[in-house]
Amino acid sequence: MPGVALYLQVSKLIASDCRSGALSAAPCLQSKIAQADTTRMSGDTTPMYSKLGDDPEVAAVLEAFVETLAPRLDELQDLEAGSDYETLDRHAAELSVDAIKTGFDLLSDCASSIADAARDRDRDLVYKHLIDLTEMSWRIRLGHRGAA
Repeated sequence: MPGVALYLQVSKLIASDCRSGALSAAPCLQSKIAQADTTRMSGDTTPMYSKLGDDPEVAAVLEAFVETLAPRLDELQDLEAGSDYETLDRHAAELSVDAIKTGFDLLSDCASSIADAARDRDRDLVYKHLIDLTEMSWRIRLGHRGAA
């Protein structure tokens, strides 16, 4: 979906400018939208589902996980923007464990990669994996509209 890819790419550009101190106010947003290169996103708009989605015993846990995904992602992005790698490592690792428990193995792998990169203080790799995690989270919420 082009709108999502554009949003994610603009978020990346703005976050980059925030880290460098170049962004001081909202007027820059229009130029950032114009600069957005949506070809960097995977473009995959296929909804993602939990491999445990058919199990009624985990339905409530799965729904709660999906409902908290967006705020957790926002928190990870804020930690990255603030270069708080220690907390980012811990929170990404917690998300990875929760994703495994709820049947989202790919999300778990991505969150684990963020934790590893944060531990190594590899800003570029953290950022790359956060972009991937953002897209996956959107696809999961798309697949579970009742919970998102």
